[in-house]
Amino acid sequence: MSTPAAILADLVRLQRETKALRDRLTRDREERRRLAVARIVDRAYLDALALCTLAIGGGAVGREYSPLPQRRWRYAVALLELGGLTSGGRDLRLDLVDPEEAMRRLTTAAAEAKAQPHRYGAHLPDFARPSLLQNSRAV
Repeated sequence: MSTPAAILADLVRLQRETKALRDRLTRDREERRRLAVARIVDRAYLDALALCTLAIGGGAVGREYSPLPQRRWRYAVALLELGGLTSGGRDLRLDLVDPEEAMRRLTTAAAEAKAQPHRYGAHLPDFARPSLLQNSRAV
């Protein structure tokens, strides 16, 4: 038979274990979220580079001419907007006077998007904004 003190000691131990498991689960969830955001941003970065390459070559990069699916085009444009390389819009025009400066700004925008996903998500329309990029606390 257990004494009340032993039962209380077991209760405290179990509460500590429960808290430790809950904390670990929260960390795991945040890490998965951070990795998912990084995948979205990395793909958008590559797609934005493709749009920049097209623009530098004289090609049209607006939505109707883009070789990218609508959602990926929108993610890339949001990254370009975050980097200040375009004003956006359907008839997209990129400001690429100095390609080196443009690539530096795009790289900086990608790093910022990973660090503050809600700022990146603010450049996306509602239909294209995944819940990962909703206005919540930064990862």
